Amino acid sequence: MHLNNLLAQSLSWKEIDNSEFPYRTIHQGLTYAIRINDFLDEQLYSLLSNENNTEISFDDWPTLWERP
Repeated sequence: MHLNNLLAQSLSWKEIDNSEFPYRTIHQGLTYAIRINDFLDEQLYSLLSNENNTEISFDDWPTLWERP
């Protein structure tokens, strides 16, 4: 699934003990992580896929995503 499509999916995130990558989820068998970026210099968040080493950055937490 393209990362842009995940911004419109209903996802439930789990908090993990990592200040740079504090949230993780598994969706359709793939693991995704949220990175907190250097805000003001970059967009606030990045969504990363470890399976294909891709990422997309964004500022506003998607409304369909459930934070822990």
